Amino acid sequence: MSQAAARVMLPQRSGVILNIGSVFSIRGMPKRAAYCTAKHGIVELTRALACEWAPHGVRVVVLGPGYVDTPREVPIDFSRDVVERRTPMGRWETPEELAEVAAFLCSPRAGFVTGTLLMADGGWTAYGGW
Repeated sequence: MSQAAARVMLPQRSGVILNIGSVFSIRGMPKRAAYCTAKHGIVELTRALACEWAPHGVRVVVLGPGYVDTPREVPIDFSRDVVERRTPMGRWETPEELAEVAAFLCSPRAGFVTGTLLMADGGWTAYGGW
């Protein structure tokens, strides 16, 4: 998708590619090797593309949400209460909160932000326990 977007953005010398990571972009968890690997890879892909495309006016960033309060088709291995106790802010993120951070990253207000991961996880990755 980044390559397809870049075919438009690079010639116009502007644009933002927003990749989506997760708390597992910088943490590991048992039984999630493939997921953690993919999310770690998104961060490094973001950094590489940002370095390559920044001189051409295209920014590439990655947003790392925590647990977002959305309907789930696949159950998670632990209860809602466990996630809330594990998250320093004591609750799940709302989709609206995540959208606000995404809008900021894609806006001119973040015009000097590229090649980085911004965690919007209620402190989940800052906390060392479970």
